[in-house]
Amino acid sequence: MIGIAVILMIAFNYSIIRYGIGQLKGQIHVLWNTEDIETFLEDDQYPDSLKRKIMLIQEAKEFAVNDLGLNTSDSYEAMFDQKGKAILWVVGATPEFSLEPFKWDYPFLGELEYKGYFDSIKAVQESDRLKKEGYDVSVNEVEAWSTLGFFDDPILSNMLEKEDGMLARLIIHELTHGTVYVESDAELNENLATFIGNKGAYLFLEKKYGAMSEEYLEYTEHMRDIDLFVKTALEMRDVLDAMYEGMSDSTSIEEKRANKKLMFRFALDRFKRLPLSKPDRFRILEQDTVQANNTFFSGLNTYRSQQDSLEQVLEDNYNGDLRLFIEGMKEMFR
Repeated sequence: MIGIAVILMIAFNYSIIRYGIGQLKGQIHVLWNTEDIETFLEDDQYPDSLKRKIMLIQEAKEFAVNDLGLNTSDSYEAMFDQKGKAILWVVGATPEFSLEPFKWDYPFLGELEYKGYFDSIKAVQESDRLKKEGYDVSVNEVEAWSTLGFFDDPILSNMLEKEDGMLARLIIHELTHGTVYVESDAELNENLATFIGNKGAYLFLEKKYGAMSEEYLEYTEHMRDIDLFVKTALEMRDVLDAMYEGMSDSTSIEEKRANKKLMFRFALDRFKRLPLSKPDRFRILEQDTVQANNTFFSGLNTYRSQQDSLEQVLEDNYNGDLRLFIEGMKEMFR
């Protein structure tokens, strides 16, 4: 028995090590092919509109550190040119009739509800493996990530396509990960980064442009759309979760799948009826039919389920002061 256990342990660790080496190679490729932002800023052929976005990132980073109290970082001082292509894909999974996310175990990081790949083929292979085991699975492109201080994260060129507010939001979100990280609690980590990124961007835009500026109002409108969509999606998630909880063992698999498909069709119809200012911001609304895939709702929960409770903590414990809130989170999770 001991010999079998040792063999299994070695096999498991080999799989983790092989995955880790692949991720490290991908990260090193990105870092090796970055160029200092001054290279782009001093290039007469590089568009002024993109130079302005690079400088905006520097201002947002400075604001995050000096005004919000996030940790000092050497990230975002170099840029990787994606040439318009995706470079990282993340796999998520849930059981067929549950919204409980599948979790992967990582050294140092603990359990996480997603698995990233710099190789899209490997991401699809992992997706296919899980599908064969009966899971609902998604593979999505990633627009940014944090290495939690292990490396200096570069600007990814596709970031520069974002509106000012959404770009500042992204930078503050990722810097939050490098400031507060709770092992094996992806939901708390992502909700906290989302909350601070959302709030911090408002404060940054107000300081830089003013509360009545085009940039501030554009961000306000965008966030109003996101909040409305997410509020509706979380309500639908609760309904779907209750449906799964109410399924009896005697219900046939065919009936379960039919009810699930019907529920997702209802959800898509409800999303399409929302009074959004710009519906094209949400890819799911481009579909005529929706795939009945639980990862849409479980992933949403990972990033947005705790926003109301964090808002309550901000107001009740810190009188709405985001900097004090961040200091409190740093102290609580140090």
